Amino acid sequence: MTSIAQQINNARDAVKKEIQESVDETASVLYSYKNKKELYKTITFTYNKELLNTLQHFLKRHPERAAIYFAQPNGRFFELLRLPNEEWKNIIVINKIKQTLLLDKNLHILKTARKNTAFDVRKRSWYIQALQTNKLISSKPYHLVNSNKLGLTLSLSLKKKAYVLGVDTHLEAINTFLHKLQNDDATDIFLYSNKGHIFADSMHQYDKKVFSKYLTMQENKIFIFQKRERKYFGVYTQLFSDTKLGLAVDAKKVLAPYRHILFNSLLIALLLLIIALVFVFFSTNFITKTIKKLIAENEKIKNREFENVTAVQTNIKEFQALSRSQVEMSQSIHNYQKQLQSLLDAIVQLIAKAIDAKSPYTAGHCERVPVLAQMLIETLNKEEKLFKDFHFDDEDEKKAFKLGAWLHDCGKVTTPEYVIDKSVKLETIYNRIHEIRMRFEVLYRDAYITYLEALEKGEPKEESKNRLKRRQQQLHDDFAFIATSNLGSEFMDESKQRRIKTIAQEKWTRYFDNTLGLGESETQRYCNEKRVLPTQEKLLDDKAYHIIQRENFDFNEYQHYGFKENVPKQLYNYGEIYNLCIEKGTLTTEERYKINEHIIMTIKMLEAIPFPDKLHNVAKYAGTHHEKLDGSGYPRKLTKEQLSIPERVMAIADIFEALCASDRPYKKAKTLSQALQIMHYMVKDGHIDGEIFAVFVNSGTYLEYAKQFLQEDQIDAVDTKKILGES
Repeated sequence: MTSIAQQINNARDAVKKEIQESVDETASVLYSYKNKKELYKTITFTYNKELLNTLQHFLKRHPERAAIYFAQPNGRFFELLRLPNEEWKNIIVINKIKQTLLLDKNLHILKTARKNTAFDVRKRSWYIQALQTNKLISSKPYHLVNSNKLGLTLSLSLKKKAYVLGVDTHLEAINTFLHKLQNDDATDIFLYSNKGHIFADSMHQYDKKVFSKYLTMQENKIFIFQKRERKYFGVYTQLFSDTKLGLAVDAKKVLAPYRHILFNSLLIALLLLIIALVFVFFSTNFITKTIKKLIAENEKIKNREFENVTAVQTNIKEFQALSRSQVEMSQSIHNYQKQLQSLLDAIVQLIAKAIDAKSPYTAGHCERVPVLAQMLIETLNKEEKLFKDFHFDDEDEKKAFKLGAWLHDCGKVTTPEYVIDKSVKLETIYNRIHEIRMRFEVLYRDAYITYLEALEKGEPKEESKNRLKRRQQQLHDDFAFIATSNLGSEFMDESKQRRIKTIAQEKWTRYFDNTLGLGESETQRYCNEKRVLPTQEKLLDDKAYHIIQRENFDFNEYQHYGFKENVPKQLYNYGEIYNLCIEKGTLTTEERYKINEHIIMTIKMLEAIPFPDKLHNVAKYAGTHHEKLDGSGYPRKLTKEQLSIPERVMAIADIFEALCASDRPYKKAKTLSQALQIMHYMVKDGHIDGEIFAVFVNSGTYLEYAKQFLQEDQIDAVDTKKILGES
């Protein structure tokens, strides 16, 4: 028996050496790719023939390599792997989207597929371990997923840990090597996982079912098993943390001289074992019942049923102590969970309050919308006709909806205040009407100077004075028109726009350098201004420095998110004529997009948060309240079929709160009847859900909300039949 144990140790050392040589060979090739420039490009879904050719050349030169792949810290993943029949597969994963290209031997695309995936390369052990060291990382042998052959993975961090490169390599030669280690035809050496799965076998005669029974045997201790009506002695040693090396010897050949002695010994041992089992059965029956009760309580903890965990009554002191500890642990976990939940709620509400406090135009909105949304969703939960199939029974679903409501406008933290608060057309951080008025002041005084010069030249005083009055009256009239246009309260038709452009052609003389006293970024925008003074300038103008360019915009990322809102070419256009000619309201196309962009930022911010699986709908609930059922909303132009009931509820809550809000300085709050009438028209136009709106009105939810948050003079009589189009 001693020789069997010694043999398994010798085999272990030999196999380790053989695998290490294969690792060293692959490592040398892997290091040769460390400085390949093509690996450092940003991974996109674009078909990259140059990179694929490079990787295919590597795999062809090394047939034992199954696949090569690399990953970036943002989770993007690129892989080329070998398939049978000289075909190849290219896998790219970006932002939970997996693209698979099936390629022929010349890397021509045969088939393309794209789908959602939970795969995250940053959670893979080969990636994590490679980032933790500058050295090569090697996995233990395992069956490769794509080929089901024995192999291992090597990985290496590249370019100051900005990338990780990995290679899967086959270990097909291990079977042959194990065969060489055999002393005789009665001995078999095999390599298997901790779960009993055979990797390699010198005689090719065993399968997983044989060894799964002996996985808990003690290392280097001999056990007996039977295969094909023959008995074998078995022993194993741990080769790696998840891999065992086993050895089996034909018992008949080994024990031939000792068969009779062994038989008698085994018979005695068997009798003793039976007696022991009977004793153990009766003595442990009481213990196992207690253990089962403890397991049942543990399942309650696992299922987060903390309040149902109770102590198990038993006379065994150790189990009694364990049960008390179990109850205390459950209470501790429950308390900690509640503290974390309270912390999360506080942070979410803090963000909402900060957004509301950012501008008087949105004050209280982020706090009131969640209240109204939850009131309406609870009403739908109780509805037994139209929405009998809709239920929010799970507490996690309710929590996800609540968080989505609180965070529905979190993207507004990125929206500049002067855009949100823009009350007149020429306003940026301040109202530029003052600059234009000063130019009119200059022209007004210039007119008076011209009058004095005419008198000095001897021109008739009365004629010169009348000319001065006409000129000054014209300036008053023109400025009054410009100032009125700046308010944005009237529609700017073509005739009014033409008058703006005509007034703009007036010239005034500038004597001072307008590039002095500027900050660095503003200086760059003024670099083409004329420096020769004095200079003639238009009274109103659209200048180059009025344009703020949009920089570093990732259109591929924009499309990946599914956003369909048209993106203006410039970030901002502060042109004076351009702004004054806004047809309706005070916002330019660029500023309107910047305000609408808050929902885009809400989606991107929330999708970047690793919410637990049961809260994965938070971003979805928060990011769709500006969509419309007819597909005319933003930012993804979703239709009714693409919007769930909770998402439609969010839209109604957001609109109703905005219409009734009394703390917005730019508009007067609507009364109940006015707000509901407007929403009635939105139902008719296909913007909001008519069935949910009907429940909102008929259930009196709107009135319940109004009594909490609206001014008394807003709560007027509502003809619900008229509002719902029933009369």
